[in-house]
Amino acid sequence: SWQSSALYLSYTITSLIGATFVVKKFGARNSMMAGMLIYCLYVGCFVIATTAVSTSVDENVFGYEEYTITTGGKAAVFIGAILGGIGGGVIWTAQGSYFVRASEEYAAAKQQEQQHEGDELDFTLTDASNILGGIFAAIYLLEEVILRLLSSFVIEVGNWGWHSIYIAYTIVAVSSAAGMLTVTNYPFTAEEIRKNEITSPFQKATATIRLLINDPKMKYMVPLNAMFGLTAAFVTSFVSGEVLRIALNDVKSIHVGFLTAITSAVAALCSLIFGLLGKKIGVSNGSILLIGCTASFLVAFVFLVRPKLEKWTTGLLVVVYCLQGIGRATFESTLKSEFAILFSNEKEGAFGNISFQFGIVSMIGFLLTTGVHCSSPTSPYCVE
Repeated sequence: SWQSSALYLSYTITSLIGATFVVKKFGARNSMMAGMLIYCLYVGCFVIATTAVSTSVDENVFGYEEYTITTGGKAAVFIGAILGGIGGGVIWTAQGSYFVRASEEYAAAKQQEQQHEGDELDFTLTDASNILGGIFAAIYLLEEVILRLLSSFVIEVGNWGWHSIYIAYTIVAVSSAAGMLTVTNYPFTAEEIRKNEITSPFQKATATIRLLINDPKMKYMVPLNAMFGLTAAFVTSFVSGEVLRIALNDVKSIHVGFLTAITSAVAALCSLIFGLLGKKIGVSNGSILLIGCTASFLVAFVFLVRPKLEKWTTGLLVVVYCLQGIGRATFESTLKSEFAILFSNEKEGAFGNISFQFGIVSMIGFLLTTGVHCSSPTSPYCVE
């Protein structure tokens, strides 16, 4: 939890001050590449951490071999967490800016197509952002499903250790960063060039906080990001870290990969559905966000109704991870689509706010769990 708190702290600070400057200075595509390269270092730190383990191996009370990470390994984890936060802050601010530009280009192309065919020009930026947001979230989450299942599969079938898994993840990260060279690099528009010329570096760097303070619409977005941020921290720290061990006797956290993959799979499917829903049957983004908030609320509420963890079954836990998937779909697609529509004039500051608000609430959520003692400190998902 301390490592997660460090990650979200650096993520929050980067999103609040700095990420918008990078995007406005170097452009969205190039900034995404820079953030992804930092992410490569983040994953690489876990390769170092899993290398720096004690040579002594003991069996814990459950009969499993237990290794102790050295001080150097712990330092690598914390450094990696800080780098991961910086990389994430830059990536997601840049991705939001790129997403808005791509939506604008797509909307313009569709309108040109409608005009050429003599149809009514009814394809809007809202339609474009909803569709592209759903497609992006589905692809992103589907890849997440594959990588989550990969870890569980290679542990159980291939008998891989975490060191080998992190090496594989590092290779994937480097390959993804290299793949960004094939992505279209949109040039700055004339309006963006004009704004950059009259905006100081300080103003560029503080676009997130200035938008939060000066735009009255932004304050209404805070509860949405808070809901999704707290839910993510709750599931990671409590459900995956504690409930699975007690309910399923999952001392080695074997089921974590499969169950979190269910969340990602449900989120991927729902992202596509939500992305097409508005255009096809006229469901508003607000209604979809209400569905997501309700699902996120139920993730924690069901544990108040059923507090005895040993009575939870695999089927009930699948429902919890599915609920989180529905909530996450609305965060990854619908909410970001709404930001693209409402704050298109300051897209870097808008998506910096998503990262900032989500990050600070997630950090608080993980910090809260550091004061709660695990019933089994041997679980890899329940650590100080």
